[in-house]
Amino acid sequence: MTEDFIDSLIQNTKEKNYSIGTLNLSLREMKKESLETLRVFEGALGVEGYQELLKTQGTVPILAHLIRRSTEEMQKELSQMLQSSPALVETLLERTIDKGSFLLVP
Repeated sequence: MTEDFIDSLIQNTKEKNYSIGTLNLSLREMKKESLETLRVFEGALGVEGYQELLKTQGTVPILAHLIRRSTEEMQKELSQMLQSSPALVETLLERTIDKGSFLLVP
């Protein structure tokens, strides 16, 4: 996975208003099939890529799904990102309330 591929994934998701939930489905499949593939993807996307997607379209349930589908290493990075970014947390909370999407679905 190249940096250009990851950048285009992020841009297409934002510009075309694709759901981050689509990414969640891919993460779930990668985690089932190959942790190594998931690690490569996460390494290419980075916590910055997740942060960019969450800023534009994230909600609390989406964040919970992303964390659950991620490797332990990425879970720690996402946790640190949230601790250092109260503005992002506020954005996620506001968007979740506005969308009425506060229920977490397994």
